[in-house]
Amino acid sequence: MVTPQPEILELDFIRFEIYPTYLIGTAKEGSVISTQERIIIDDVFNKYYKDKPFGYISNRVNDYTVDPISYLKPVIYPLFLGVAVVCYSEKSKEIVMFEKKFHPGSFEIFENLQDAEKHMESQLKYFKKAGL
Repeated sequence: MVTPQPEILELDFIRFEIYPTYLIGTAKEGSVISTQERIIIDDVFNKYYKDKPFGYISNRVNDYTVDPISYLKPVIYPLFLGVAVVCYSEKSKEIVMFEKKFHPGSFEIFENLQDAEKHMESQLKYFKKAGL
C-alpha cells in the first residue's frame, strides 16, 4: 500500500503532517506545549478527524517542553487510537517516560518514525477488526 502525500499544516509551535488515519506532529525547537497549545491541537484533531478513528505520532526530533498538566485535560475523542512518540536520544526517552505517567490511554515509545507509523496502522486494523 502506498502512503498518500500528507497535508502539511504549519503553526507557530508545531508542524503537522496529516494522513488519512494519523498525524505526525513535530514541535518546533524551544516550544512549550501547555494547555493553550493542547486546545489548538484539539482543534486540528476536530477539523481533520471528527467521527473517524485516528492516532497521533509525536516526532521528538527537536528539544521542547511539554507541561504535564496539559495531559490532565480529558481526551474527548472516542475514536482516538492513541499516541506514539518517537525518541532520538536517551534523554528524550527519559522525559517521555515521565510524561507517560500523566497521559491517559495508549502511549507507546519508538526509536524511529517507520515503527511508529506501523504501530498506528496496526492499531487501526485492530480497531476495525474489533468492530469499534
